[in-house]
Amino acid sequence: MFNATLKSLLSRKLRLLLSGLAVVLGVMAVSGALVLTDSLGRSYLGFCVRSEHSELRAPASPPRPAE
Repeated sequence: MFNATLKSLLSRKLRLLLSGLAVVLGVMAVSGALVLTDSLGRSYLGFCVRSEHSELRAPASPPRPAE
C-alpha cells in the first residue's frame, strides 16, 4: 500500500508541490493572524495601563488682578 501511495505521489509531482505549497501558505496565514491579534491586544492593553496611571497636568493661568 505504501508503494502504491508513493508511486501515485511521484507520478503527479506538480500536484504534490502545489498541495504542499497550499499547506505552507495556510499555516503562514494562520500564524500571522494569531501574531497580529496578539500584538494588537498587547499594545491596546499597554496603552490602557499607561493612560490609567498618567496624570493630566495643565498649566494654571495666573490669577487676574482685582479691579
